[in-house]
Amino acid sequence: EANGFRCVELESLSASEQLSIFAYAHKIIAVHGAGLAHLGFCRPETRVVELFNPHFVTDLYQRLSSEAGLHYRSVIGGHSNERLKTDDPREFDVSVERSQLEAAFQF
Repeated sequence: EANGFRCVELESLSASEQLSIFAYAHKIIAVHGAGLAHLGFCRPETRVVELFNPHFVTDLYQRLSSEAGLHYRSVIGGHSNERLKTDDPREFDVSVERSQLEAAFQF
């Protein structure tokens, strides 16, 4: 937040509110998840950094970003051994160093 970002929990917002956030964002940092499907509503040139835990990485939103004319980077962070919901590796917590985020935005 000190760097101009706003923390948003998409699941607490209506679909139109979610789309509006993506449509007006200049930069997006997000952990891999279904909410990133809204990248298709971003303006071209929006900068996107997608965060992954090391046990699950996919290029799904990289491809969507490319089609939409977005600037995309991914960061593979560390993780704790705690899982959020299930044994699914996509559910691991993710930790990312500030320096990784800063480097990712050096487009």
